[in-house]
Amino acid sequence: MAAQFLACRGDVTGLVKLVASGIPVDRGDYDDRYPIHLAAAEGRSAALYFLLNCDGVKHDVTDRWNSTPLDEAKRVASHHNTPPQKRTGAEYCVKMLTDVVNGLRPTQPPENGRY
Repeated sequence: MAAQFLACRGDVTGLVKLVASGIPVDRGDYDDRYPIHLAAAEGRSAALYFLLNCDGVKHDVTDRWNSTPLDEAKRVASHHNTPPQKRTGAEYCVKMLTDVVNGLRPTQPPENGRY
């Protein structure tokens, strides 16, 4: 559950520490939501980029509602009430996940900004 919390907050440093200490970041919670789902749903592109580059993390896992991380990112990017900064992060997440689905390496998100 710590990985889900850190991914949701976009805490890449915390995720790095978890991986370094051997704690898996490829496990789902009670709703089968993985850290990659939460990073995508919150538009946390830096956390998503990190997770996509971790061994064992799959980009196409489905949660209890059959949503993939790409579905979550698209939902947030297209919702009219999403704050602009979060929408921008979600748009980067959609780009990265689309690249991975198409067999490409994910595009690194910009260094500036919260997302």
